[in-house]
Amino acid sequence: MDGSGITLEWWIRFIELPILAGLFKLMWDIKKDLIARIERIELRHAETTAELRAEIASFKPEVARGYVPIQMMRELDRRMSMQLIPNPIDQNRCAQSRSPMDMMRPG
Repeated sequence: MDGSGITLEWWIRFIELPILAGLFKLMWDIKKDLIARIERIELRHAETTAELRAEIASFKPEVARGYVPIQMMRELDRRMSMQLIPNPIDQNRCAQSRSPMDMMRPG
């Protein structure tokens, strides 16, 4: 022991341990902050992805209208309307206008 009363034990007890505890707390807080940021980013990513999917789904009919001829859309609309009408005369007319590919399908 030297004259100042500072020994290795005193140094470890009063200087190094509080510094190490402070560093541990600092690392712990940084880890918690990073985990919270990652969770917020993942949540924002999920919300953005859902919004984009909804926008794409609503845009599909617009794209289809641009690529499909109006006559084909009218024919499809007519066929769908004919299937929904319970009148047997209209059903017979619809059955007569079916294409060969439609004839191959059951139902």
